[in-house]
Parts: sequence; structure tokens; C-alpha cells
Amino acid sequence: MRALFAEYTQSLYGRPGRLSVDVGRDGYSFSFAIDREGSDGVDQMVVFCFDLTVTSIWAKRGKGLPVLIHDSTLFADVDPRQYAAALKLAAENSVKYGFQYVCCLNVGSLPRDHFGEFDIEQFVRLRLTDDGPGGRLLGKKLPPREKDAA
Repeated sequence: MRALFAEYTQSLYGRPGRLSVDVGRDGYSFSFAIDREGSDGVDQMVVFCFDLTVTSIWAKRGKGLPVLIHDSTLFADVDPRQYAAALKLAAENSVKYGFQYVCCLNVGSLPRDHFGEFDIEQFVRLRLTDDGPGGRLLGKKLPPREKDAA
């Protein structure tokens, strides 16, 4: 587990991160260290790498649900180079270990300038829009959520 986490963080930042797992009275305790930690974007990529590590291991062992799902908010504060590298890493490892990576992304925020030869379009399975029922998930438009009165 630690080696895979180090491999993933190295591919994003050029240096391996460290994952520590301790077992205490209350169960497992995880800690992470990466040379560039502290910014929101790096912290979000630590979460990404941990999620990818766990999903890869489970898929390799045939355990759990073979899917990893992330929302675009995970990438909101991430440097475009790491954002692109993370999507490539997820694509490569989902194929390698046999799981499905589902990510909801805003097309306008994709780091296309940093994809290089990576063709993200081959992985797009569904495009949602606000252009009517055909572009909506299950064809439904949810009513606006009412704000709670304070």
C-alpha cells in the first residue's frame, strides 16, 4: 500500500509521498507526508492518491466494488499540470487493475494544455448539459434547493 501511494504521488509531484498506517485502540490511523503539502491543491491530490491506492489494491485482489468516483471539486484548487497528470494516472491504473474511474468534470476547467498525447475524449461516457431533458441526468431537472431560514 505504501509503495503504491509513493508511486502515485511521485508521478504527480516528482517525489514520493509517505503513507503511514498505525493500528490503535480505536482502529486504523493514517497519516500522509508529501514535500509540497499544505496548499489545498496538494492536500486534495493526497486524497486522490490515497483513494486511487485503495481502489487499485481492492481491484487487484478482487475485493469491494471496482469503481472510484470523484467530483470536480476534488480538482478545483489543483495546479493544471497535476490535474492532467491525475486524470492520466486514473485512466492508466483503472485499465491496469480493472476498475472503473468515474469523475464528474466541468469541460471548461479541463487542463487540455497539459494532456500532451493523452486523449481524454476516449474516456468520456456521458456529457450532461442544461440544454433540455436530453442533456440532464435521467432527464430530470431538480427544483432549486430552498435555503433554510435562519
